Amino acid sequence: MYFPFIDSVTKENIQNCMEAAYNYYDFVQILNHKACNEEVSELTAYFATYHASIVSDFNCLERIAQKYGDLTIIRPHLFFASAYQGREADIEKTREAVDEVLKSNPPKWLELEMLLIKFEAESFVYPKCLFDSTTLDRIMGLLKPNSQFRFYEARLHDLLAIRASRDGDTDELIQNIESAASIAEEYNDENRLARILRTKAVHIQSSDLKASLELLLQSLDMLKSMGDKDGLSYTIFQLSKIEAIRGEYDQAIEHNLENITLRQSLGKPIGPYAITLSTLFNSIGNAEAGLEWAKMAEVEFQPVHKPRAILNQAWALCLMQDISGATELVDEVRENILKSGLESHLAALYLIDGIIELEKNNFLQAQASLEEALDIYNRRGTLMSEYICLHHLAKSEVLLAGSSQFADTSKGLGPWLTLLEERAQSNDLPGILGQALFYKTQWYLFQEKYNEGKGVLKQLRVIIQENNLNYLERIIKRLEGV
Repeated sequence: MYFPFIDSVTKENIQNCMEAAYNYYDFVQILNHKACNEEVSELTAYFATYHASIVSDFNCLERIAQKYGDLTIIRPHLFFASAYQGREADIEKTREAVDEVLKSNPPKWLELEMLLIKFEAESFVYPKCLFDSTTLDRIMGLLKPNSQFRFYEARLHDLLAIRASRDGDTDELIQNIESAASIAEEYNDENRLARILRTKAVHIQSSDLKASLELLLQSLDMLKSMGDKDGLSYTIFQLSKIEAIRGEYDQAIEHNLENITLRQSLGKPIGPYAITLSTLFNSIGNAEAGLEWAKMAEVEFQPVHKPRAILNQAWALCLMQDISGATELVDEVRENILKSGLESHLAALYLIDGIIELEKNNFLQAQASLEEALDIYNRRGTLMSEYICLHHLAKSEVLLAGSSQFADTSKGLGPWLTLLEERAQSNDLPGILGQALFYKTQWYLFQEKYNEGKGVLKQLRVIIQENNLNYLERIIKRLEGV
């Protein structure tokens, strides 16, 4: 894409690195090594920086910064990489560094390159920080009369999709994603295309889980072939979310562990992924692992998010039958969560309250808390947590029906268990359906309808075998006497 605009020496340097590399990530490493160990043109150093930025290889960027830190054209990328790592104040430094390059009256392609970096930096903090429309206007002014720059439009639409997402404009979002994907494919910009497909998958997840999964698998194959660990990490995590929504917790755990290994190899934080792993381990009853991952998340989280990790620790203690310890932890963070105004934390508080009450056989109190959590998760479209809530609500009504004081099951299956089974069947969620069938079996046992129970258990075993639901295999051992 860039070859028509750059000098022959830089083109030769890049071409040689491309020919020596076996995939894109290897090319980034070879180009970085060349730039940092040989005397190369400024543009070669620029492209070494540009490509390292694409795959978020901060080690490469650090080496480049040590040798070329004073080179004006690479400073915008270096500052933006710093902002991306959490130093948000460097967003303004990115904008200033771009303006410094633009003062030198660079060729039009490089001017456009700089303006896109500036627009990306501004989009990174949008809408918390708002800037005037000058950057976008200048980008459009360069793109419209210059058809040779059309390949840049994939990048622009990708950024416009981010803004549309934060504005809550779904139609604009999808339109920009489709445009970005079409142009990236036209110019064989595979890395950008793979990431755009992932973005689309995330945004259609709640409306079309199957299509979302297909896009993620496509993105996964492309990023694997390129060796892009950073891109692969995020795609694997999104894949694990779909597996968790489907109740395929064993596969989701495996992919989350793979994601964390990738992130650690890149020197990136793992806090949000550790809390997801903790939730998954707690969901399958592996409290020891759930507790350890929640503690790891707490270490990495900023103070405002630490209560979320502590709630997962309380959940794990509850599973270990340490009810008093679990209650103490929840009470320790309750006021902080209520004052924070963070809905996601509030939903988790209601969820853990419900799980603790369930463990104490306070079924009605458990249902009241779980319904509060479900209402928030449903409104926010957080499907993984929504199904965890529904699972516990179904469990609560089955245990309630089986308790000595509430033994009347003559009216048939409870509404929560019915809803759990119906949604699992209509949305092709094998693990969730397995959970529903487990509690349905228990329901029949409480009614002493053993033939019906055996029939449901037979269905459950087929689902477990066909979908490798090992965690459910362990759970149904409780029903071996049926």
